[in-house]
Amino acid sequence: MGAILGFLVVYNVGHVALRWWALRAGWAHGVRVAAALHQPFLQRAAAWSGPAMALVVGAALPLSTGYLAAGFTGWARGLLFGAAAAGCALLWWGRGRLTGLRYGLALLAVAALAGWVWR
Repeated sequence: MGAILGFLVVYNVGHVALRWWALRAGWAHGVRVAAALHQPFLQRAAAWSGPAMALVVGAALPLSTGYLAAGFTGWARGLLFGAAAAGCALLWWGRGRLTGLRYGLALLAVAALAGWVWR
């Protein structure tokens, strides 16, 4: 649980810091916000925050996968792996039409239906 909380904190620190700076700049500069957004500090922060957040997500994916897959046994882990592989293939094949959000919602609907039928 601590790893998940740490991930959430680290991932969102960049977003919160940039938004807090933008809010302060907006109140301080009023209509000059466009000029304030071109400050070198913000440009460097934006350039560094994207790769830093991608690194954090890349580190968190194996941790969260291990945590979520711990409750599954042999064949169920294979099914979970197959669903993930099929999702990656579908997202690659259906670029532009199918997004990760749509695929995730479809999997949630299938899981809810399977849980309802299993009962």
